[in-house]
Amino acid sequence: MDDKNFIMTNPRLRFFRYFITLNRVLVALAGFGMFVMMCTTVIARYILKVDLNGLNEYLYFCMIWLFFMGAGVGAFEKSHLNADVFDVLFQNKRLLAANTFVRNTLELLLYVAFFYCSVCMIQRGVKIPMYTEVHHLPYLIGYAAVCYSGFMMMVYTTLHYCFYIYHLVTDRRDRGTKEKEAEQ
Repeated sequence: MDDKNFIMTNPRLRFFRYFITLNRVLVALAGFGMFVMMCTTVIARYILKVDLNGLNEYLYFCMIWLFFMGAGVGAFEKSHLNADVFDVLFQNKRLLAANTFVRNTLELLLYVAFFYCSVCMIQRGVKIPMYTEVHHLPYLIGYAAVCYSGFMMMVYTTLHYCFYIYHLVTDRRDRGTKEKEAEQ
């Protein structure tokens, strides 16, 4: 069973199942919001001959939330781009295992750093508030999307990293047991 199915079916990981469901609902709401605003803008502009420039500010924030939530969902699905040239060039299993360990560890550390930077961005946004021109919406709405996405990616990557370490340890233990049985 892969990690994704294990997370979704294990009763002990109920929190993560709810977290994943919440994120999927937020992505759907942001996408639907963008759809409604785009349709409203088109109908108002071309049928009613009314220009709704202020609606673009709301559209901007929906787009930011959708973009960054999609990045977070990509971290859970493990569907981000992956540079696996190293895996293609080398066939040594130990070298590939070391590469995978370093890659997974660096990925986790980068997501922690990204989350830290996004929290700093929120703090700066609170100290020096900025607002949109028409409706005076705080830019903090977009900053919150970046911060929440960073949190999502950090949680999902930590979860995948824990599964990776678990499989690393249990596979090594199972391999050692099989070698001892083969000797006897």
